[in-house]
Amino acid sequence: NLTLARAWTSAVNMAKPKTINFADYRSGDAFGMDVTITSWPVAETAAKIYVTVKRRVTDADADAIFQKEITATAGADGVITTTGSSGTVTALVTVSKTESALIEPQRTYYYDVRVITADGDPWTPFDGTLYFKDTATDATT
Repeated sequence: NLTLARAWTSAVNMAKPKTINFADYRSGDAFGMDVTITSWPVAETAAKIYVTVKRRVTDADADAIFQKEITATAGADGVITTTGSSGTVTALVTVSKTESALIEPQRTYYYDVRVITADGDPWTPFDGTLYFKDTATDATT
């Protein structure tokens, strides 16, 4: 797996999501993102993590550029590697070259990361913008 993104780290007990704006990625590149959430309540289990990228914050999830659904079972979208019993949630989010290519260069997109606990409680520790540059090379194989 490629991990080209900076790791996202946030304390879940913050009053609002930690805003991280990502710039300078390349449309069409595959990449991974390490997510770490600290100060997690040990009584809660992170059951799912959604990473959603949209043109506008107000777009419906069905209209998102892409939405990743990550669980503790490894899949194409990534995997939750620590579910919170230690006070920390960690996950790897993978973005394929096909998904990345859906993000038009030179345009700002909006994302957030939402954790759903085993009890069904939502937590949104991250939000922000993505801005991709164009690449000079078209080759993908």
